[in-house]
Amino acid sequence: DNRLVLNGQTHTNQTAAEYASVFAGQRPQPAACLSLVPSETAVLYRWSFGDAAAFLRNQHRYDSARGLVEGDFPRPNPLWVGREMALAIVETASDQPDRLLCVQVTDFTKAVRQVESVALGTVSENYAGATIRQAAGAEFPARFFGSVFNGFLECYYAIVGQHLVFGNSVQALKNLLDRRAAGEVWSKSARYQQLVSQKPACFGVYVNPSRAWALCLQQASPPWRKWMQ
Repeated sequence: DNRLVLNGQTHTNQTAAEYASVFAGQRPQPAACLSLVPSETAVLYRWSFGDAAAFLRNQHRYDSARGLVEGDFPRPNPLWVGREMALAIVETASDQPDRLLCVQVTDFTKAVRQVESVALGTVSENYAGATIRQAAGAEFPARFFGSVFNGFLECYYAIVGQHLVFGNSVQALKNLLDRRAAGEVWSKSARYQQLVSQKPACFGVYVNPSRAWALCLQQASPPWRKWMQ
């Protein structure tokens, strides 16, 4: 009728070259990040795992197999990474949408000390009860955690709740703190809660088509862009 239906299957094996291999032996975990996902989010990627150390090792193995490891930039100490990471791409008027990477943390002292030891920038600002700091260097999350966490030409971070949250701008983090204070986040929506929680997964991609339409339009090839318009 008036619906666009996409359907298919993918079959994988446990080779280092396939991304599903990074979840070998893992069990999905409950979602704890939804209070950090703004209502304007167009696409949410969520990773969950029972063993963060194994996940990060496998992520590095995957990057190495694909030639995506650059230099000797240190990888994180997995002891402070919790059981969840989530990347929200937020609908904005800019050609560069806001990006928010939420990393569940078990030990904030270790986490902040390590981030600051390798990439402490010059910017530091207090806002809405949180301290926003700069992580110097382009694509810091991708170099720190793995290639799939890219899209941060600039990077700033703040401790929010149980998570260390990285944003691609200071304003992205400020907007998140404002939305969280106003209750304009996915955790306040029964629909989004059910969407993420009804089928626990080690990896999930959640798309709000009305919010994501502009992002898809920007990246579409000319024939598809004409059709979408």
